[in-house]
Amino acid sequence: MIPTPAALSNILAVAGAREIAHVNTFNLPLLATVQIDGRGLAFTVMVAVATGVLFGLLPGLQASSSSVREGFENAVRGSTGGKQRAWIRDGLVICEIAFACTLLIGAGLLLRSFVRVLDVKLGFQPERAAALRIDPSFRISGLPQQNSFIDDALRRVRSVPGIMAAGISDVLPLRDDRS
Repeated sequence: MIPTPAALSNILAVAGAREIAHVNTFNLPLLATVQIDGRGLAFTVMVAVATGVLFGLLPGLQASSSSVREGFENAVRGSTGGKQRAWIRDGLVICEIAFACTLLIGAGLLLRSFVRVLDVKLGFQPERAAALRIDPSFRISGLPQQNSFIDDALRRVRSVPGIMAAGISDVLPLRDDRS
């Protein structure tokens, strides 16, 4: 069985990815395609199960290998284990603090990179640009009819008051991967 924190974090990761993919507050290229990788999710589940089994069996094996009298002889007043096992507790605490610091530093760097991506100059002013998709209601039979349709659409768009320039493209900037 998966430990509860791992199951909860996987559920939150999937739900968070779905929510991020539908955010309309800012426009990032390929944001709508954000999703959780199945292999990454499976790896997380495997690590969670292995960690739960390992750290669940380790204390049990230690308890079964030592006698009660030996435990009392090695115990210090107020401690939860013998002097010999104190290094295990201390090592786990040090590892926990090291992992927490690593995660905090990684999260800070990720947030900093994200803010820098939002501040990148695009080379154009998106707040003064508009994109319009035009699908003809009829089937275009050939290149001359297609050119006529495009010329007519451009002429109509340019005739709208306030439009300074209009152009045509088969893909919008920063929209699809054309490489």
